[in-house]
Amino acid sequence: MLHAKLILADNKIAMIGSANIDMRSLFVNFEIGALHYSPKDIARLTEWCDQILKDCVDYKQAVKEKALMPSKLKQDIIRLLAPLL
Repeated sequence: MLHAKLILADNKIAMIGSANIDMRSLFVNFEIGALHYSPKDIARLTEWCDQILKDCVDYKQAVKEKALMPSKLKQDIIRLLAPLL
């Protein structure tokens, strides 16, 4: 599981870090993020993202395949336990 976040915007700016992209995480929680402006950084981050996407499974495909998607009961249990982790 990869917990890093990457936002690429118009091949001009990128943000990487641990912050979830919502108001609470950005303004209340102590998260970290770095902004990148240089074309060299943007190109490297784009390449990194493209490499990760090669190993990803489309959500619609994952839902159809039982081996890829846990059962509804497992999801519910994980959702209950997640805040404790």
